[in-house]
Amino acid sequence: MSAWVLSSCGLFPPKLTATTPEGKVHELAQQVAERPADVVLRNRWFREREQAINAL
Repeated sequence: MSAWVLSSCGLFPPKLTATTPEGKVHELAQQVAERPADVVLRNRWFREREQAINAL
């Protein structure tokens, strides 16, 4: 069984780091959760999220 199959079924979730688009979006989402009133940060998270989705 490949690592991709294991990670896709949730046994071994992929490592989210800022070097991956998903990791960058995850880190920005955490920052937005900590500071929901920061509109600039929220807009940056939204743009990064859209880019990650379009890259799929």
